[in-house]
Amino acid sequence: SLNTVTEELKNPKRNLWLSISLAVPIVIMLYVCINISYFTVMNKAELLSSNAVAVTWGEAVLGPVVRILPILISISALGSANGNLFGAARYCMVGAQYGYLPEVFACIQTQRLTPIPGVVLQVVSFILIFK
Repeated sequence: SLNTVTEELKNPKRNLWLSISLAVPIVIMLYVCINISYFTVMNKAELLSSNAVAVTWGEAVLGPVVRILPILISISALGSANGNLFGAARYCMVGAQYGYLPEVFACIQTQRLTPIPGVVLQVVSFILIFK
């Protein structure tokens, strides 16, 4: 989503490069560390028989605190959905600016500079898909 909102960044030449060069290695290291911890805590049979490896890992490492793990995963999924909505609404706005969508989608809210028609389109599309 960062590439879709580059025009809204302050000092994009510096901040886009900085965010990519910091975020990508950090995310890679986190994923590698998480996978190493899975293999450290669980054996091959546990990994293969588990329906949810993260929950099995959480039961072994966190004990009773594992009950909050699904809540944390849900919060992460909501954050991802929010980021996708943020970027997709701007795709609608740019598509309308280039004439690919009706002109109404190029409109933005004046105080917050939010492409409200694009947000509404994304929400309606989401509801129709999962109805």
